[in-house]
Amino acid sequence: MDGNDYSEAFSRLLSRMNYIELSGDMVVDNLKNIVSRLGMEVASGELEFKCKWSKYKECNICTIDGKPMVFVKELWQVQPFREILGIHLASKFLDSTASFPDYLFGKWKVSGRKTIPVLITPYLHGEPLGKKEFKRFHGSLGKQYAFHEILSLYDVDWRHFIMNNEKLTRIDLGRCFANLDMEFAGFWDFKIKKLTKSKEFIEQYEQERDLLSKNFACNAGKIHSLLQQVRDVGQEGNFLLDLDLGTLVDEIVHYWKAHVAWDVFDVLEPFDN
Repeated sequence: MDGNDYSEAFSRLLSRMNYIELSGDMVVDNLKNIVSRLGMEVASGELEFKCKWSKYKECNICTIDGKPMVFVKELWQVQPFREILGIHLASKFLDSTASFPDYLFGKWKVSGRKTIPVLITPYLHGEPLGKKEFKRFHGSLGKQYAFHEILSLYDVDWRHFIMNNEKLTRIDLGRCFANLDMEFAGFWDFKIKKLTKSKEFIEQYEQERDLLSKNFACNAGKIHSLLQQVRDVGQEGNFLLDLDLGTLVDEIVHYWKAHVAWDVFDVLEPFDN
């Protein structure tokens, strides 16, 4: 299947998002294209591609000395567009410091194998958050709570937070916009509810909430336009879609207004049917 198999509405949406199609082996030209699309620079010929197959495919684009620059993963979960939409909203409009600052997504026709959907992001360096370091990051976890709340982001696990320079960034947004019919509860996968009593947690939660609200308000027109375009795709089954995007947008907006309940969501105009 190639891009010509997409509907006109979905093709228009892809042109607005960070879509890419790859074919064959990851030769230097492919690697340079990916790195360039992510706004990175590297000297010609100084890139390597390293992969492993487990349940699904994971790869890194590395410098010649083995330092990872870019992470490439197969989108193996059902309804992967939830993750793509979450990353796009976060990196372009809400807070590019809380998770990936940029992304690409699309499909890769792997030599000798079937075509797979892929997500490509800058490699986030650091160490996974551990219980021994937990107390040092009460404030950063408050920021992450607000970030997770607006994206209804679940699968909150120690390994999904990377420590770097005394701050946390979230990796793996595969469970974005989950459980949209209820108040956000995903952060309690940690099973440490005493966090809510931490002064640092509360302060940074409120700071991040204010930042997200301001950024949402400043970008409300662009967010509304994007969501309208997503909604217009509606029900379409193709290589990248296995859900009704009209229903998804309606559920996201209802979740924001009913369960996050920030005044800023009132600036969203009604969508065209």
